Amino acid sequence: MAAVGSPTGEDTRSGLGAKRGVLGLAIAWLVLAAISLTLAFAVAEGEARAHATGHLVLGFLSIALFVSVGLLWTPAEGSGASMVRAGILVITAMGAFGQVLESIGASGYDRFNAGHEIEFLTGIHNAVGILGPVALMAIPIGLVALAVLAIARLLGRSSPAATG
Repeated sequence: MAAVGSPTGEDTRSGLGAKRGVLGLAIAWLVLAAISLTLAFAVAEGEARAHATGHLVLGFLSIALFVSVGLLWTPAEGSGASMVRAGILVITAMGAFGQVLESIGASGYDRFNAGHEIEFLTGIHNAVGILGPVALMAIPIGLVALAVLAIARLLGRSSPAATG
């Protein structure tokens, strides 16, 4: 299978390694998401359940974009496009992991989503709260990246950085 953006049309070892890394992080996120979902439905009550679920949905969108960009776009190593890809992957991964950790923490709030029912969990929520806005930036950035990739493919380019 050819790597998107590879000038020769062949997968490189670094391209395969990058794809394995993307899949490895996605699996780690899925494990955390399973923990979060379990807590959201076993521990959280009322508004806290909706709070935890909302964070999980945003995290899912971020991880889906991370995986999509990571697997669909593998430009030549060391190119400007690879640096842009790396930035997009970092921000979408930070958004995804931040949201899943916030979801775990949100399960600790009381049923009115106001108090601190389980201090350990709410402490996690408060500690990673800084990553909340990252996911809100990551989602549109990831969507724009996928749109650019789709347009590049429609125009017959293997990568947004490729020249015709």
